[in-house]
Amino acid sequence: MTIDVNATKVLDVARSYLDYSEKDNSSDLTGGQVGHNNYTIFAKILDDLGDFYNGKKQGYAWCDVFVDCTVFLACNKDEEAALYVLCQPKYSAGAGCAYSA
Repeated sequence: MTIDVNATKVLDVARSYLDYSEKDNSSDLTGGQVGHNNYTIFAKILDDLGDFYNGKKQGYAWCDVFVDCTVFLACNKDEEAALYVLCQPKYSAGAGCAYSA
């Protein structure tokens, strides 16, 4: 498998979200409102894949979801490549920092 991703590309994607804040609900994940209920565009992107994690992660702590989504986007939305880089299988519990480690 050829994977076209490197640390610079991952960091560039991460930097593009520097001012992003979690939301109170899933109604407007890209808007400017700030919330406190752990709803994010990152969980939506990965949840929409259906098999990235072992279940939906919207509304849960999103620190590791952000990292996973950043890698996914840096891999040009290639799910197989992102899971390989993250050392995670499909349907993983990898959204938690302890599981990713």
